[in-house]
Amino acid sequence: MDRKGDRWTVETQLRKIRALAEAKDWKVVEVYDDNAVSATKKRRAGTRWAEMLEDARAGKFSMVVAVDMDRLLRSTKDLNTLIDLGLRVVTVDGEIDLSTADGEFRATMLAASPGSRHDARPSDKSGRTSADAPRASPRPPGRRSAGRGTAS
Repeated sequence: MDRKGDRWTVETQLRKIRALAEAKDWKVVEVYDDNAVSATKKRRAGTRWAEMLEDARAGKFSMVVAVDMDRLLRSTKDLNTLIDLGLRVVTVDGEIDLSTADGEFRATMLAASPGSRHDARPSDKSGRTSADAPRASPRPPGRRSAGRGTAS
């Protein structure tokens, strides 16, 4: 789901990517989607990801456009591969330029962020992750540390 609650179907993502490309007057060379490959599986030969990397090495394009970084990357290894290839990565919700140190840093933080990785935390059947689980309070109820507006 996106921030507005819309479903991120492959068709929705492609529509948003094509709209951005048209607005910027960019030519879409190829669409590489691995819709049938689970996001938790490692990327290997024979996938559209591998084909995209081969085409990048062959100089067929210099930019990758995705809806968001978490739709493109599964790990920091994926990010490092794109950086090593000298590719510019543009997202529909904001641009990250991998040709700059700041862009690499921001992208690395996004790729390493547990919220952006599909394998970051196991979830139960309800879809809750361990981050959603209730936590025990370190203090007894009714007590607060000094400086936090305690009442006497």
